[in-house]
Amino acid sequence: MWDDHTIPTNSDILINFIRLIRSECFPEHHGPLLVHCSAGVGRSGTFIALDRLLQQFDKSSLYDYLDIYGTIFNMRQCRDKMVQNEHQYLFIYRCLKEEYEKTSGKTNYATIVDEPV
Repeated sequence: MWDDHTIPTNSDILINFIRLIRSECFPEHHGPLLVHCSAGVGRSGTFIALDRLLQQFDKSSLYDYLDIYGTIFNMRQCRDKMVQNEHQYLFIYRCLKEEYEKTSGKTNYATIVDEPV
């Protein structure tokens, strides 16, 4: 879907793919989904983090706190280097920001996405 050590060119395609897998392949959430890229940390970590956070986003209200850092930190406790680089980390923030904007219709709020990490 995208090259190693990079991010997808289009966030909507990945988000729609994740949502399609959740709705069509795992509608009843029977067991875990297996995801693996070449090393199992960069693209896989980005996909898994985004999947976990989108599920939290979908189950919460627009004003609930999504702990992106904590989610990735927790993943790294289980497997080192999940979400391999800064670009992938910021991509997750951007995806969730775009989902928030689509869902809420709001774009005039303070954001961490555009600030350096």
